Amino acid sequence: MADDHLTLPSIAVRHWIGGSVGVVILIAFLALVVGQHGFRPHLTREQAIATALKYGSGQAYPRVEAKYMRGSDLAKGNDSWAGADPQEFVWVVAISGHYGISPLGTTTWGIAVVRDEFWSATSPVFEGGIEGNWPPFFDDLPDLTQDQK
Repeated sequence: MADDHLTLPSIAVRHWIGGSVGVVILIAFLALVVGQHGFRPHLTREQAIATALKYGSGQAYPRVEAKYMRGSDLAKGNDSWAGADPQEFVWVVAISGHYGISPLGTTTWGIAVVRDEFWSATSPVFEGGIEGNWPPFFDDLPDLTQDQK
């Protein structure tokens, strides 16, 4: 009887440890899934594009795309945005054609960085380029809403 009494706690401990490991794995998996897909932008992709185009010339542009990311993602893709708030979510709208202003000449592409806020008091921040017809860093930027297109 003493032997049975000693084996019961060890069995219970084994079950408790096995169950705990399973719960920890489940929580880690759920945190990863929710962390990847648990946010929704305040502005839609279309609203961000409309905000950026509001400041354009009103002409039709050959190519317009938008990606949703953190300021830190934008800073990694383009050093000139190193001062961006790393935790702030923004829409980066890329536009092919004469969009934006450059002291170097007529722009051939531009980007507008639109803060992801319904009631943003600030207008987008712009950058324009004169070489090529598309921002060279844009295609390498992440889009946190790829599954929401």
